Amino acid sequence: MFLSYDTIGYLKGPDIALVKDAETGTVAVRKKLRAELLGVYERLKSVEQANLPRVYETEEYEGECFAYYEYIEGETLEDIVHEGTYAIAQAEEWMEQLCAAMGALHAMQPCVVHRDIKPENIIISNGGVLKLIDLGAARLFKDGKPCDTEQIGTRGYAAPEQYGFNQSDARTDIYAAGTVLHVLMARFGEEAKAYNAVAARCTQLEPQNRYQSAKAMKTALRMAKYKKHIQIGAWALGIAAAAGCVALACTLFASAGASANADVPASAEPTPVQEANADATPEATIDVTDLTAVPYPTVTPKVVAKAVSDGLLNMHFDPDAQKADVITTRSEAEFYKAYNRASNDPHTVYTIELTEDMTLERDLIVWPNIEMLLARSMTLTVPNGISLNNYGQINIRTGSTVRIDDGATLNLGRSTISDGGKTRFEKIYLSGTLSVGKNTEIRFERGEEFGNGPVLEIIHDGVKRRGKVEFDDLASVEFDDIDVRYIYLTIYDNVINENITDYIENNVFPIKQMDKIKARRITMADFKNVNQIEDVQYICDYLDYAQNGIVDLTNLTIGDGDAVKFDTKGYVNVEIFENVNIEAGGSLEMGANTTLCLVQNSTLTVKNGGKLWINGMGVYPSDNTSIVVEEGADFFMNDSYQSDTVNIIYK
Repeated sequence: MFLSYDTIGYLKGPDIALVKDAETGTVAVRKKLRAELLGVYERLKSVEQANLPRVYETEEYEGECFAYYEYIEGETLEDIVHEGTYAIAQAEEWMEQLCAAMGALHAMQPCVVHRDIKPENIIISNGGVLKLIDLGAARLFKDGKPCDTEQIGTRGYAAPEQYGFNQSDARTDIYAAGTVLHVLMARFGEEAKAYNAVAARCTQLEPQNRYQSAKAMKTALRMAKYKKHIQIGAWALGIAAAAGCVALACTLFASAGASANADVPASAEPTPVQEANADATPEATIDVTDLTAVPYPTVTPKVVAKAVSDGLLNMHFDPDAQKADVITTRSEAEFYKAYNRASNDPHTVYTIELTEDMTLERDLIVWPNIEMLLARSMTLTVPNGISLNNYGQINIRTGSTVRIDDGATLNLGRSTISDGGKTRFEKIYLSGTLSVGKNTEIRFERGEEFGNGPVLEIIHDGVKRRGKVEFDDLASVEFDDIDVRYIYLTIYDNVINENITDYIENNVFPIKQMDKIKARRITMADFKNVNQIEDVQYICDYLDYAQNGIVDLTNLTIGDGDAVKFDTKGYVNVEIFENVNIEAGGSLEMGANTTLCLVQNSTLTVKNGGKLWINGMGVYPSDNTSIVVEEGADFFMNDSYQSDTVNIIYK
């Protein structure tokens, strides 16, 4: 046993030891493995990649499995981030090396998915080389398998599919790498804006909306690195030519071609974008425009009339567009000047802020490259006979109002899809008021090529954020006869003191009354800072009505006679913050479609006579968390999801 290695110390308990080869003197790490990982490490012995530890040997002895691999002297990325002394250039280099490590794993046949990429599992060696360590959560991709057998990962870095919704694949690691990128760049503010766009794309909920490979992510990182040095006309022309759209590029840039390239020497090296996209496949092309896209399941579309053609939308959507500075307008004249500028420059994303009340004088199309931002206390009015058509982003901030007057039309549009398959999602952020008059028309377009409906994200706490939709006469409003599924709602603690369904109906969105709409439900409800047992009971009742939900339990006591049961048809994620106690006579039950997440520095305690049954899709702990089970407590956790990473303390 233990081949020819002598144990010289332990790194993380008895399962991870520091050992020394008795013959060569080589210092290595010996790790005890789950049996299913033995094959992964065996295959890694033949992989030589600078950003992965070299695997020396594997061993199986009396039913236990071990791997011996390279010991890395250095500092974890987690410690480096906490110290905060690194430069943005170092962060850029580390992320490119992380992509190289992921690419090596994903290139194996079958693909190896790490499933636990996080700063703690990344070491920067004394020589400055990034090493991705700890394949303890890794798995082989199995074609045709609907979901993972085990839900393993770290809360905050794990992709949604790791909670049991789908099978993990290479894009699962892309999600975690995007979160690492966000953490690395957080200290650099505006300087890291382009990188934050890359991180946003990596962490899309649906895997098909992320970068599809480590190579594609690395390309996007290189584009972000050089972005500020590239003139819009030069790189856009290069991309268009690389994509084979020479005729369109000539049309768009004929008048500006000379000036756009005036500062680019004839002998200049190709830009990262030109180089990366020279023979790009759809999954390798970069996209940093879609900063706030929310993915949706594909549904069978119902064909409805379109206010503008697909071709016209595509003319206003460049997946590689740069984002311009915010343009603040203080009059209608200034607004239309900025709007016309944005409409005529589809290769730039424009944010136009409205600061004064305004009434539209003609139909307005919010193109895919336009984001409208309403300042507090202003009102944008759409009068009789006029339409507001959204194919971009509209942010209705607290205190502001969009008024759809009697006889006007609000068209929430549809997504835009480029020739290369990139998507720009339309969305309204509502922290203020959407007010709808009588005899209005609410339109929900769906492109035949992509069956996704529009999105309305309502943010509400009754005080600072008061997102709501009001109707003067709901019965007189004409809706397109299609499903409306994608309404997101976040509610904060200071309004959860009554029947949730009634509160939403009366104060946020009268969805139960909308009998003209087929799917009358809110897709996702996120309840923050819940610390009263009465609120929990209201939420449990409500979640039987909603599709999916997130519930944050903070310093909550479940006392004698309190029975909390999350057992819904939709998926519910229960998060424990600080201290949650189940007293004698109290109970907390997690149904089959639930996950339990222990947020950093939190404790869930079930006392003598209390009951905690976890029969859901898993427990996901963060650092310094525990489940405390006192003697005499009724405790059960589904064997399929028990893990030694959950710190269970029996007293």
